[in-house]
Amino acid sequence: MTDTTASDRSVPQSPAPSHFRMTRRGGLRSIGVLALLLAVAIGSYTLGRRAADREVKDYKLKTEQLQEANSKLTAENKKQAETIGDLQDQLRSAKDELDKLFRPARTLEINANKSQRVSIGLLTIGLVGTPRNESVDLKIDGKQQSAAAGEVINVEFSTACRIHVMSFDVLKSSVAIDTTCGAVKP
Repeated sequence: MTDTTASDRSVPQSPAPSHFRMTRRGGLRSIGVLALLLAVAIGSYTLGRRAADREVKDYKLKTEQLQEANSKLTAENKKQAETIGDLQDQLRSAKDELDKLFRPARTLEINANKSQRVSIGLLTIGLVGTPRNESVDLKIDGKQQSAAAGEVINVEFSTACRIHVMSFDVLKSSVAIDTTCGAVKP
């Protein structure tokens, strides 16, 4: 048997050391670790904050650039829309003029010593001088012909045209004709 002394009995011994008991070195080490963790946390926060600020500035700059580009494109689009509108008006006007000039059937009044173009083949009809009481002198594509009121002249050009002298007025020095032209011949 073993003998235990009184001094051994008075202090109970635990298998694990107590964490509440700190030595001076252990306390400084704990404070150092806490300070290091705090410094790492503050450094990380500061770096993260700066990186986030930089990204926000980059996004704002890109947004401003995109807004400028958008406004330029909007202005250019508006300008092109106006140009397209103007071109469409010009096209409509040109089509109207061509339809008026080249329609297959139409009635014309030609004054003395004036000429007008008729048909797609640019057939020109002009009144030479003033009309006489019984007839008029017409110049049809460079060839002079006499015609009385009601007479029909058939012309073979690049189109087949029929020119009907409807009437003429000696006082106004004009002739009224009706033209009908066919399709362009190949």
